[in-house]
Amino acid sequence: MTAIEEDRIRQRAYEIWEALGCPEGCHEETWRQAEIEIAAMDTYGLNAAEVRTMQHAAAGTDPVAADASFAEGTDPAPPTLEQLKGCLSEKGT
Repeated sequence: MTAIEEDRIRQRAYEIWEALGCPEGCHEETWRQAEIEIAAMDTYGLNAAEVRTMQHAAAGTDPVAADASFAEGTDPAPPTLEQLKGCLSEKGT
């Protein structure tokens, strides 16, 4: 991982942490979520909201409830390959 990539992840993880209300003890979860979002954005052109929507669909969870449980320390599932391909076909790429 380059220093630039790490800075992007660090910035996104901080944004996620702030959006969750600055909870203590969730640095690993917010870092992983940032890695997932940035990888999806770089690889497939997805934005953070699209990634979270796919994560909730993969887990079969309600987005609002899942976001609350994420703040409590659960690790969201990354989107599946099928979900990524489906999103790409919806975007026409």
